[in-house]
Amino acid sequence: MQMTKIICTVLCAVSLFGVARNVAILRSVAASGKPLTHSIIGVSICLALAIFWAYGLYGIRKKAPIVWKLGWAVIIGGYLIFVIDASATILRAEQQPIDRWMLLCFVVISSSAIAAYWCYFWTKQKSYFAPPPPSP
Repeated sequence: MQMTKIICTVLCAVSLFGVARNVAILRSVAASGKPLTHSIIGVSICLALAIFWAYGLYGIRKKAPIVWKLGWAVIIGGYLIFVIDASATILRAEQQPIDRWMLLCFVVISSSAIAAYWCYFWTKQKSYFAPPPPSP
C-alpha cells in the first residue's frame, strides 16, 4: 500500500500546483479584463482533483472499504481516458492508414497489459480494506 499512498500524495500535490497555476492565470486574466470562465473552471477542476486524491490517501490510511471500490473506478477510468485520447490522436495523425492502425493496436494492447497488471495488483489489496471481524 506504500506505493498507492505515494501515488495519491504526488497526484494531490500536482493538483494543488494546478490550483496555484490557475489562480495566477486568473489574476492575470482579471487584470487584463478578459473573461474569467476558463480559469475559474480550471481552479474548480484542480481543487476537486486535489480533494479526491486527498480522500483516497485518507481512505487508504484508515483502510476504508469504499476506497477499494474507488480504486477500481480510477483504474478503469484512467484506462478508458488514455485509450480514447491516444486513439483520437493517432487517428488524426497524417500517416499511412496501415501505420495508424498498427500503432493504434499497439497502444490498445500495451495499455491493456498495464491495466491488467494494475487490476491484478488491486485485486490482491482487497484484504487490506476488509473491515475487521465483529468481536463477540
